[in-house]
Amino acid sequence: MIFGETPKLEPGQSRREAFALWLTSKDNPRFALTIANRMWKRAMGVGVIDPVDEITDDTEPSNPELMDFLVSEMIRLDFNLKEFMRIIFHTRTYQRQVTYAGYDPAEPYYFPGPVLRRMTAEQVWDSLLKLSIKSPEAFLRPDDSEYIAALDLDGDASKDEILAVLKKVPEAQTAMNQEERTQRYQNVTLRRASELQQPLPAAHFLRQFGQSDREIISEGSTEGTVPQLLALFNGPITHMMLEAGSVIYTEVDQAAGITNRVRIIFLSILGRMPTSDEMSVASSEIRESKAAGYGNVIWALLNTREFLFIQ
Repeated sequence: MIFGETPKLEPGQSRREAFALWLTSKDNPRFALTIANRMWKRAMGVGVIDPVDEITDDTEPSNPELMDFLVSEMIRLDFNLKEFMRIIFHTRTYQRQVTYAGYDPAEPYYFPGPVLRRMTAEQVWDSLLKLSIKSPEAFLRPDDSEYIAALDLDGDASKDEILAVLKKVPEAQTAMNQEERTQRYQNVTLRRASELQQPLPAAHFLRQFGQSDREIISEGSTEGTVPQLLALFNGPITHMMLEAGSVIYTEVDQAAGITNRVRIIFLSILGRMPTSDEMSVASSEIRESKAAGYGNVIWALLNTREFLFIQ
């Protein structure tokens, strides 16, 4: 069967719990295959079965042996997605140069390397945070354990217990709000995408860059839009990056000479040294615009395909 053997309802177990355990069981071959295929696509840009949401009993993977291996690893790791992705990232297939020739969905893709693709909204956001603040991984969502504990009442709670909870809830909420205010810049919370609420409001940077609204699975987009350009040009996160105290500002400010500073900008944003032509253009812009020139070079590189695409 597609979901393995039909489970028996245990004493005290709800139908929802039984269904969830049944659906995600190691004995459900479709679940392990679906998750492994989606994780492979996240790393490589194309699933072994693609589209990833059109899997039927008759679906044939482009590489059956690879698909079988990925499924077996997913089960062996007990669905530990972090470890599964670590394995993929260490493969020679993932570490090859991306494919520039283009991807034709009508033809099987045999993975000479990952597919050239645009960064997701979350990847762009986290990259900008890394250029702006030190150790962004230390900025975590507020601890809500007290808030949850305050709401944890059973059906036999007394009047006094209920009143005690009503008193604790605002206190816990206030503590969470105070902690979050310490992680803000111009009303923007500076935490990695995984530490922010999902989905975020429509006007947030992440939503502008295509973060899913979570109405349906895989609803995120990597298409370029005008609001994205405006967000990089006028958005708070870009302004913060160019202010004193940001990571890239400090690195550039501490370097000696225009040449070294331009090299730091290129290495920080594109991960490579500038060519002789790029060095010439950047140096000329800096000399003409003086202090603002460094910001102009940084902004120009942030808007290049080389920065926004995974290579």
